[in-house]
Amino acid sequence: MSLKGPKRVIVGVSGGIGGAVTAALLKSQGYAVEGAFLRVLPQGGGLRSEFGGKCCQAFELADAQQIASQLQIPLHVVDVEGAFSEAVMEPLLHGALANQFCVPCLDCTKQVKLAPLMAAAEARGFQAYATGHRVITEVDPTSGRMRVLRAREALHDESFHFLETPQELLRPLMTPLGEITQTMLFRLAAEMGLPELDSRLGDPLCFWDAPGLNRYLDLGIAKSLRVKGIARTDEGRFVGDHDGLFQFRYGQDVAELFHYKGEDGLVVLGFDSVQSALIVGPAGSLSHRKFRGVRAQWMRPLDPLKTHSLDVQFGPAELPIPSAVTLFENNAVQIDCVSDRVRAFPGMAFAVYQGDELLGGGRVERWLE
Repeated sequence: MSLKGPKRVIVGVSGGIGGAVTAALLKSQGYAVEGAFLRVLPQGGGLRSEFGGKCCQAFELADAQQIASQLQIPLHVVDVEGAFSEAVMEPLLHGALANQFCVPCLDCTKQVKLAPLMAAAEARGFQAYATGHRVITEVDPTSGRMRVLRAREALHDESFHFLETPQELLRPLMTPLGEITQTMLFRLAAEMGLPELDSRLGDPLCFWDAPGLNRYLDLGIAKSLRVKGIARTDEGRFVGDHDGLFQFRYGQDVAELFHYKGEDGLVVLGFDSVQSALIVGPAGSLSHRKFRGVRAQWMRPLDPLKTHSLDVQFGPAELPIPSAVTLFENNAVQIDCVSDRVRAFPGMAFAVYQGDELLGGGRVERWLE
């Protein structure tokens, strides 16, 4: 594999396999490489260190130092705790209060990872920075703008996280792992003599499964806003009591919590914030086909007031679905999926693709059926 571009590059090294192989690969091709460890959470533990999941926990600095030592590259520690609080922690609180599906990976990618790495590169006079993301970035020869493409191996593609990334962050970014399969990634790590590394590639819903999340929400939300209420079905049948809507999210399985034994399951379908009621029902009720999207942003302009045949991906862990996408004024869109079994919720991010190219995306506002 041959990479063209600047000869001085700073690489994000978290202690996992992606950054390590990226740094080793670039160094083997003649680049002057330095590493940067992004310290997301404060030293000494505490509530926020409990919060971290597979994607956002404070990976061990010692692991990153071991990789840097083995590769014989300098390693800088960059403090991004403030950016993490602004991009991830605070939106989680606001999303919980607004009963919005919140997965702040997009802002985390921009503000916690890419922007600090680019700033670290610029501060040292480097012309570029690199990450271990599985995505392809390239210059459009016609427009001169940067394009974002799905990774060669769709199963590990991370292009979704880049749908709101501005051109100024994309232009100096190098992502060599976008062309590499998972098998090749581990083979390269072995051939380069790297230590046995953590293979975690990120979990888009790591927040919800982290042990400290409910504790963080409980401490961060004022008691006056934690209004108790009931759980009921769409038809009004009482199911149980709850201690605050902020503890729940769309699609959450609550059968065990409310001692429900039915075979069709029991999940969160919605929220009645006026009456502090949690709306629950069978999992099949979450499936929809038509959606209204808002806050749409586009990397490549599309004709407005026209329907386009494109692919839409709801959430970073799903596969794109063939859909008719119609653009309206004020950055609104209508999405008509070919499937009527799409699980997408208010507040969820969606990405729009044409083939492998990421065109843009937005946030789901509501269902249209």
